[in-house]
Amino acid sequence: MSLFKKNKKFFSWLLLLVLILAGLWYFFKVDRHFLTYRPDLATDQVWGITYSKLYAQELGLDWRQAYLAMLDDLQIKNIRLPVYWSDIEPIEGKMDYANYDWMISEGQKRGVKFIVVVGRRQPRWPECHTPQWATTLSEQTIRDRELSMITATVKHFQTSTAITSWQAENEHFVDWFGICPKGDKEYLKNVVARIRQIDPQRDILLTDSGEFSTWKQVSDLSPTIGTTMYRVAWNQYLGYTYTPWPAWLYRFKAHWRQIAPEKMIIAELQAEPWPAEGRQVRDLTVTEINQSFPLKQLLTNAELARRTGFAATYFWGAEWWYVRLLQGDATYWETVKTIIKPVL
Repeated sequence: MSLFKKNKKFFSWLLLLVLILAGLWYFFKVDRHFLTYRPDLATDQVWGITYSKLYAQELGLDWRQAYLAMLDDLQIKNIRLPVYWSDIEPIEGKMDYANYDWMISEGQKRGVKFIVVVGRRQPRWPECHTPQWATTLSEQTIRDRELSMITATVKHFQTSTAITSWQAENEHFVDWFGICPKGDKEYLKNVVARIRQIDPQRDILLTDSGEFSTWKQVSDLSPTIGTTMYRVAWNQYLGYTYTPWPAWLYRFKAHWRQIAPEKMIIAELQAEPWPAEGRQVRDLTVTEINQSFPLKQLLTNAELARRTGFAATYFWGAEWWYVRLLQGDATYWETVKTIIKPVL
Protein backbone atom coordinates (compact mmCIF):
# COMPACT_ATOMS: atom_id res chain seq x y z
CA MET A 1 0.00 0.00 0.00
CA SER A 2 1.46 3.37 -0.99
CA LEU A 3 2.30 6.09 1.52
CA PHE A 4 -0.47 8.31 0.09
CA LYS A 5 -3.15 5.65 0.49
CA LYS A 6 -2.05 4.94 4.04
CA ASN A 7 -2.15 8.64 4.92
CA LYS A 8 -4.85 9.87 2.55
CA LYS A 9 -6.63 11.92 5.20
CA PHE A 10 -3.41 13.59 6.31
CA PHE A 11 -2.41 14.55 2.76
CA SER A 12 -5.90 15.85 2.01
CA TRP A 13 -5.74 18.18 5.00
CA LEU A 14 -2.21 19.20 4.07
CA LEU A 15 -3.31 20.08 0.54
CA LEU A 16 -6.21 22.14 1.93
CA LEU A 17 -3.85 24.01 4.24
CA VAL A 18 -1.47 24.76 1.38
CA LEU A 19 -4.32 26.07 -0.76
CA ILE A 20 -5.59 28.27 2.08
CA LEU A 21 -2.11 29.70 2.71
CA ALA A 22 -1.61 30.29 -1.02
CA GLY A 23 -4.96 32.07 -1.17
CA LEU A 24 -4.08 34.28 1.80
CA TRP A 25 -0.69 35.05 0.27
CA TYR A 26 -2.33 36.14 -2.96
CA PHE A 27 -5.03 38.07 -1.14
CA PHE A 28 -2.74 40.08 1.13
CA LYS A 29 0.53 40.12 -0.82
CA VAL A 30 -0.37 40.14 -4.52
CA ASP A 31 -3.90 41.42 -5.15
CA ARG A 32 -3.81 45.19 -4.72
CA HIS A 33 -7.61 45.50 -4.31
CA PHE A 34 -7.81 48.59 -6.53
CA LEU A 35 -11.16 50.37 -6.91
CA THR A 36 -12.44 52.78 -9.53
CA TYR A 37 -12.94 56.27 -8.15
CA ARG A 38 -16.41 57.70 -8.89
CA PRO A 39 -16.19 61.51 -8.88
CA ASP A 40 -19.76 61.71 -10.19
CA LEU A 41 -20.91 60.24 -6.86
CA ALA A 42 -18.60 62.38 -4.73
CA THR A 43 -19.98 65.85 -5.41
CA ASP A 44 -21.03 66.33 -1.77
CA GLN A 45 -17.86 64.91 -0.24
CA VAL A 46 -15.99 67.01 2.29
CA TRP A 47 -12.25 66.61 1.74
CA GLY A 48 -9.43 67.95 3.87
CA ILE A 49 -5.84 67.30 4.89
CA THR A 50 -3.79 66.86 8.02
CA TYR A 51 -0.98 69.41 7.91
CA SER A 52 2.03 68.80 10.13
CA LYS A 53 4.53 71.62 10.46
CA LEU A 54 7.07 69.27 12.02
CA TYR A 55 6.70 66.67 9.27
CA ALA A 56 7.09 69.33 6.57
CA GLN A 57 10.33 70.41 8.23
CA GLU A 58 11.47 66.78 8.53
CA LEU A 59 10.99 66.42 4.77
CA GLY A 60 13.24 69.45 4.22
CA LEU A 61 10.43 71.75 3.10
CA ASP A 62 9.89 75.42 3.74
CA TRP A 63 6.82 74.68 5.85
CA ARG A 64 5.22 78.08 5.26
CA GLN A 65 5.68 77.85 1.49
CA ALA A 66 4.22 74.34 1.43
CA TYR A 67 1.28 75.40 3.58
CA LEU A 68 0.41 78.38 1.39
CA ALA A 69 0.65 76.21 -1.73
CA MET A 70 -1.93 73.88 -0.22
CA LEU A 71 -4.22 76.81 0.56
CA ASP A 72 -3.82 78.67 -2.73
CA ASP A 73 -3.08 76.02 -5.34
CA LEU A 74 -4.84 72.95 -3.97
CA GLN A 75 -7.59 75.18 -2.52
CA ILE A 76 -7.83 73.07 0.64
CA LYS A 77 -10.74 74.20 2.82
CA ASN A 78 -10.55 71.75 5.74
CA ILE A 79 -7.40 71.17 7.80
CA ARG A 80 -6.67 68.99 10.80
CA LEU A 81 -3.86 70.89 12.52
CA PRO A 82 -1.67 69.20 15.16
CA VAL A 83 -0.34 71.70 17.72
CA TYR A 84 2.80 70.02 19.03
CA TRP A 85 3.71 70.46 22.68
CA SER A 86 7.42 70.24 21.87
CA ASP A 87 6.96 73.07 19.37
CA ILE A 88 4.91 75.51 21.46
CA GLU A 89 6.73 75.03 24.78
CA PRO A 90 10.39 74.25 23.98
CA ILE A 91 11.32 76.15 27.15
CA GLU A 92 9.42 75.22 30.27
CA GLY A 93 6.72 77.74 31.12
CA LYS A 94 7.16 79.81 27.94
CA MET A 95 4.34 79.19 25.45
CA ASP A 96 4.84 80.35 21.86
CA TYR A 97 1.88 79.95 19.50
CA ALA A 98 3.09 82.37 16.82
CA ASN A 99 3.53 79.81 14.02
CA TYR A 100 0.15 78.22 14.66
CA ASP A 101 -1.54 81.62 14.94
CA TRP A 102 -0.11 82.39 11.51
CA MET A 103 -1.41 79.13 10.00
CA ILE A 104 -4.90 79.62 11.39
CA SER A 105 -4.94 83.28 10.36
CA GLU A 106 -3.87 82.50 6.79
CA GLY A 107 -6.43 79.74 6.60
CA GLN A 108 -9.19 81.93 7.99
CA LYS A 109 -8.53 84.53 5.30
CA ARG A 110 -9.32 81.82 2.73
CA GLY A 111 -12.36 80.32 4.44
CA VAL A 112 -10.56 77.27 5.86
CA LYS A 113 -12.11 75.35 8.76
CA PHE A 114 -9.83 73.69 11.31
CA ILE A 115 -9.80 70.73 13.65
CA VAL A 116 -7.10 71.63 16.17
CA VAL A 117 -5.34 68.68 17.78
CA VAL A 118 -4.18 69.22 21.37
CA GLY A 119 -2.21 66.95 23.69
CA ARG A 120 1.11 65.16 23.91
CA ARG A 121 0.15 62.32 21.57
CA GLN A 122 -0.15 63.84 18.10
CA PRO A 123 -0.10 62.77 14.43
CA ARG A 124 3.33 61.72 13.07
CA TRP A 125 6.17 59.72 14.54
CA PRO A 126 7.12 59.27 17.37
CA GLU A 127 3.46 60.00 18.20
CA CYS A 128 4.21 61.46 21.64
CA HIS A 129 5.90 64.84 21.19
CA THR A 130 7.20 65.58 24.67
CA PRO A 131 9.38 68.69 25.16
CA GLN A 132 12.97 67.80 25.98
CA TRP A 133 12.74 69.51 29.37
CA ALA A 134 9.88 67.20 30.41
CA THR A 135 11.46 63.87 29.42
CA THR A 136 13.13 63.39 32.82
CA LEU A 137 9.95 63.99 34.80
CA SER A 138 7.78 61.23 36.23
CA GLU A 139 4.85 60.10 34.10
CA GLN A 140 2.34 61.57 36.54
CA THR A 141 4.12 64.93 36.47
CA ILE A 142 4.21 64.86 32.67
CA ARG A 143 0.46 64.17 32.63
CA ASP A 144 -0.14 67.13 34.97
CA ARG A 145 2.00 69.44 32.82
CA GLU A 146 0.33 68.17 29.67
CA LEU A 147 -3.13 68.94 31.05
CA SER A 148 -1.95 72.47 31.89
CA MET A 149 -0.62 72.85 28.33
CA ILE A 150 -3.92 71.63 26.85
CA THR A 151 -5.82 74.12 29.02
CA ALA A 152 -3.62 77.00 27.89
CA THR A 153 -3.81 75.97 24.23
CA VAL A 154 -7.59 75.67 24.10
CA LYS A 155 -7.96 79.02 25.85
CA HIS A 156 -5.49 80.60 23.43
CA PHE A 157 -7.28 79.48 20.26
CA GLN A 158 -10.81 79.49 21.65
CA THR A 159 -11.83 82.82 20.10
CA SER A 160 -10.98 81.78 16.54
CA THR A 161 -14.12 81.31 14.45
CA ALA A 162 -12.13 79.18 11.97
CA ILE A 163 -11.91 76.30 14.48
CA THR A 164 -14.85 73.91 14.25
CA SER A 165 -13.71 71.29 16.75
CA TRP A 166 -10.93 70.10 19.01
CA GLN A 167 -9.21 66.75 18.80
CA ALA A 168 -8.05 65.42 22.17
CA GLU A 169 -4.84 63.44 21.74
CA ASN A 170 -4.36 61.19 18.70
CA GLU A 171 -5.12 57.47 18.71
CA HIS A 172 -4.64 57.48 22.48
CA PHE A 173 -5.28 53.73 22.84
CA VAL A 174 -3.09 52.53 19.96
CA ASP A 175 -0.45 51.21 22.34
CA TRP A 176 1.31 49.09 19.73
CA PHE A 177 2.47 52.07 17.65
CA GLY A 178 4.69 54.97 18.64
CA ILE A 179 6.97 55.79 21.56
CA CYS A 180 4.32 56.55 24.14
CA PRO A 181 3.04 55.40 27.52
CA LYS A 182 0.10 53.02 27.62
CA GLY A 183 -3.25 54.65 26.95
CA ASP A 184 -5.10 55.72 30.10
CA LYS A 185 -8.87 56.00 29.81
CA GLU A 186 -9.28 58.01 33.00
CA TYR A 187 -6.67 60.50 31.88
CA LEU A 188 -8.26 60.91 28.44
CA LYS A 189 -11.62 61.34 30.16
CA ASN A 190 -10.09 64.18 32.20
CA VAL A 191 -8.71 65.79 29.02
CA VAL A 192 -12.12 65.66 27.34
CA ALA A 193 -13.79 67.07 30.46
CA ARG A 194 -11.26 69.91 30.68
CA ILE A 195 -11.78 70.91 27.04
CA ARG A 196 -15.57 70.78 27.46
CA GLN A 197 -15.31 72.94 30.57
CA ILE A 198 -13.39 75.61 28.68
CA ASP A 199 -15.33 75.37 25.44
CA PRO A 200 -18.73 73.66 25.75
CA GLN A 201 -19.82 74.72 22.25
CA ARG A 202 -17.44 72.86 19.96
CA ASP A 203 -17.28 69.14 19.25
CA ILE A 204 -14.43 67.08 20.67
CA LEU A 205 -13.00 64.50 18.29
CA LEU A 206 -11.33 61.29 19.47
CA THR A 207 -9.46 59.08 17.01
CA ASP A 208 -8.68 55.38 16.84
CA SER A 209 -7.34 52.76 14.47
CA GLY A 210 -9.77 51.83 11.75
CA GLU A 211 -8.19 48.46 11.14
CA PHE A 212 -7.29 47.16 14.61
CA SER A 213 -9.80 48.65 17.04
CA THR A 214 -13.49 48.30 17.87
CA TRP A 215 -13.69 52.05 18.81
CA LYS A 216 -15.26 51.12 22.15
CA GLN A 217 -13.01 53.14 24.44
CA VAL A 218 -13.17 56.33 22.38
CA SER A 219 -16.92 56.09 21.73
CA ASP A 220 -17.48 55.80 25.49
CA LEU A 221 -15.92 59.25 25.91
CA SER A 222 -17.14 61.27 22.92
CA PRO A 223 -19.85 60.96 20.26
CA THR A 224 -17.53 62.32 17.53
CA ILE A 225 -15.00 59.78 16.26
CA GLY A 226 -12.22 59.81 13.68
CA THR A 227 -10.89 56.62 12.14
CA THR A 228 -7.76 55.81 10.20
CA MET A 229 -7.92 54.10 6.81
CA TYR A 230 -4.75 52.39 5.57
CA ARG A 231 -4.59 49.89 2.70
CA VAL A 232 -0.82 49.48 2.32
CA ALA A 233 1.61 48.73 5.14
CA TRP A 234 5.10 47.32 5.51
CA ASN A 235 6.73 45.32 8.30
CA GLN A 236 10.03 43.50 8.64
CA TYR A 237 8.44 40.05 8.68
CA LEU A 238 5.96 40.17 5.79
CA GLY A 239 7.18 43.12 3.74
CA TYR A 240 4.34 44.96 2.01
CA THR A 241 0.79 43.79 2.63
CA TYR A 242 -2.32 45.09 0.90
CA THR A 243 -5.45 44.93 3.02
CA PRO A 244 -8.91 44.63 1.47
CA TRP A 245 -11.14 45.99 4.25
CA PRO A 246 -14.35 47.20 2.56
CA ALA A 247 -16.24 50.42 3.31
CA TRP A 248 -19.14 48.50 4.84
CA LEU A 249 -16.84 47.23 7.61
CA TYR A 250 -16.25 50.80 8.83
CA ARG A 251 -19.97 51.56 8.56
CA PHE A 252 -20.78 48.39 10.49
CA LYS A 253 -18.41 49.32 13.33
CA ALA A 254 -19.94 52.80 13.53
CA HIS A 255 -23.45 51.29 13.66
CA TRP A 256 -22.31 48.73 16.24
CA ARG A 257 -20.99 51.52 18.44
CA GLN A 258 -24.10 53.62 17.79
CA ILE A 259 -22.09 56.41 16.19
CA ALA A 260 -24.11 58.40 13.67
CA PRO A 261 -22.45 58.74 10.22
CA GLU A 262 -22.49 62.52 10.58
CA LYS A 263 -20.39 62.09 13.74
CA MET A 264 -17.79 59.93 11.98
CA ILE A 265 -14.85 61.27 9.99
CA ILE A 266 -11.89 59.61 8.35
CA ALA A 267 -9.14 61.46 10.19
CA GLU A 268 -6.29 59.77 8.33
CA LEU A 269 -6.85 58.51 4.79
CA GLN A 270 -3.55 57.10 3.58
CA ALA A 271 -2.31 59.22 0.67
CA GLU A 272 1.44 58.65 0.75
CA PRO A 273 3.77 55.62 0.58
CA TRP A 274 4.71 53.52 3.58
CA PRO A 275 8.52 53.34 3.24
CA ALA A 276 10.21 49.98 3.72
CA GLU A 277 13.12 49.33 6.07
CA GLY A 278 13.08 52.75 7.70
CA ARG A 279 13.60 54.63 4.43
CA GLN A 280 12.73 58.32 4.25
CA VAL A 281 9.66 58.90 2.10
CA ARG A 282 11.37 61.77 0.27
CA ASP A 283 14.14 59.41 -0.88
CA LEU A 284 11.95 56.73 -2.47
CA THR A 285 12.53 55.89 -6.12
CA VAL A 286 9.66 55.74 -8.61
CA THR A 287 9.85 51.93 -8.47
CA GLU A 288 9.55 51.97 -4.68
CA ILE A 289 6.66 54.44 -4.81
CA ASN A 290 4.80 52.23 -7.28
CA GLN A 291 5.34 49.22 -5.05
CA SER A 292 3.87 51.02 -2.06
CA PHE A 293 1.61 53.80 -3.30
CA PRO A 294 0.97 54.21 -7.04
CA LEU A 295 -1.53 56.79 -8.21
CA LYS A 296 -4.15 54.03 -8.47
CA GLN A 297 -3.87 53.59 -4.71
CA LEU A 298 -4.68 57.25 -4.04
CA LEU A 299 -7.82 56.98 -6.19
CA THR A 300 -8.74 53.64 -4.59
CA ASN A 301 -8.49 55.12 -1.12
CA ALA A 302 -10.58 58.13 -2.11
CA GLU A 303 -13.27 55.81 -3.46
CA LEU A 304 -13.20 53.70 -0.31
CA ALA A 305 -13.62 56.84 1.80
CA ARG A 306 -16.51 57.99 -0.39
CA ARG A 307 -18.30 54.68 0.06
CA THR A 308 -18.30 54.95 3.86
CA GLY A 309 -20.69 57.90 3.78
CA PHE A 310 -18.88 59.50 6.72
CA ALA A 311 -19.04 63.25 7.30
CA ALA A 312 -15.55 64.19 6.08
CA THR A 313 -12.23 62.75 4.94
CA TYR A 314 -8.77 64.12 5.76
CA PHE A 315 -5.94 62.98 3.50
CA TRP A 316 -2.69 61.86 5.15
CA GLY A 317 0.42 62.80 3.18
CA ALA A 318 -0.12 66.27 1.72
CA GLU A 319 3.44 67.23 2.64
CA TRP A 320 4.73 64.34 0.50
CA TRP A 321 2.64 65.45 -2.51
CA TYR A 322 4.46 68.78 -2.29
CA VAL A 323 7.83 67.03 -2.08
CA ARG A 324 6.96 65.11 -5.26
CA LEU A 325 5.84 68.35 -6.91
CA LEU A 326 9.22 69.95 -6.16
CA GLN A 327 10.96 66.80 -7.42
CA GLY A 328 9.23 67.21 -10.78
CA ASP A 329 6.31 64.80 -10.36
CA ALA A 330 3.03 66.72 -10.19
CA THR A 331 0.75 63.70 -10.65
CA TYR A 332 -0.33 63.28 -7.02
CA TRP A 333 -0.72 67.03 -6.50
CA GLU A 334 -2.83 67.46 -9.63
CA THR A 335 -4.89 64.33 -8.97
CA VAL A 336 -5.87 65.64 -5.53
CA LYS A 337 -7.16 68.78 -7.24
CA THR A 338 -9.51 66.67 -9.35
CA ILE A 339 -10.75 64.81 -6.26
CA ILE A 340 -11.58 67.88 -4.17
CA LYS A 341 -12.81 70.01 -7.09
CA PRO A 342 -16.53 69.10 -6.83
CA VAL A 343 -16.86 70.79 -3.44
CA LEU A 344 -14.98 74.00 -4.20
